[in-house]
Amino acid sequence: MERTVDGNKEEFGPASDVSVEPNRWYDIRIELKGRDIKCYLDGKLITEATDTAGPPPAAVYAAASRVDASGQVILKVVNASASPQRLSVDLLGALSVEKHAVVEVLAGEPEDVNTVAEPRKIYPRAADIEDAGTSFLHEFPVYSVSVFRFVVK
Repeated sequence: MERTVDGNKEEFGPASDVSVEPNRWYDIRIELKGRDIKCYLDGKLITEATDTAGPPPAAVYAAASRVDASGQVILKVVNASASPQRLSVDLLGALSVEKHAVVEVLAGEPEDVNTVAEPRKIYPRAADIEDAGTSFLHEFPVYSVSVFRFVVK
């Protein structure tokens, strides 16, 4: 395995004696649990390691962008923890924000999968936010991705 820390690449964990054939499809699965990493090839565990470099993974990640043509701000928040996170959303630089906003939330347990018997076990759900502003409180569900769309001035 290889990681990049402060722009420097370094290998970590045990090497695996695996070769890949050209023009052949493989099923690749990588499982992450905190700092523990397991790599599978065609269902077989080929290597595992714990990444101890850098700070521990954060519980919450966020990114925002602005669509100048529509005046919309799109905020994406990931809660990677097993606890709901009640956080203040602050849209710094926005003079005003319409009170009504829309958020789409994809949430579920890490092992959740959709099946034929249960095709909608995990899927995005839309919700209205009626108290949006330049600053407001919002609770982010466990293991979730939330995408907000705000109209700002």
